[in-house]
Amino acid sequence: MPIPWKPDEDDIGIDFEFVSGERPYPISKELPEMAEAYKKIIETCKTNNINLVVVSPPIFKAYSESFEKRIRQLSGDGVYHYFYNTENPIYRNKDSYFDALHLMESAAIEFTGELITYLNDLTENEIDIDK
Repeated sequence: MPIPWKPDEDDIGIDFEFVSGERPYPISKELPEMAEAYKKIIETCKTNNINLVVVSPPIFKAYSESFEKRIRQLSGDGVYHYFYNTENPIYRNKDSYFDALHLMESAAIEFTGELITYLNDLTENEIDIDK
């Protein structure tokens, strides 16, 4: 992903808090080589007829529409995206997280179930897996 910075130290460990409100994605801080590497992965998949699904798992911060928009912009057409179910209250519960960036097992199982449903729906309705 084209994210150039390391996690905030406040995101690691047991003393973390939910960050609410829209979180802007600062394109100006993006490393061009990271964005180019991401686009190269996308292009390699397209060239080799590989169906690509970009997955954005939950973190203990408010959902960022600007980040999703940037990822979709860099991905271009023909790439599928799964952004976690922001309506699921489990992802706003601090007890669902090991730290601000990692889910506990029960929440990870919940997220995995959501992702499996999305992938199953995708393969049944859109993706030609025999190409």
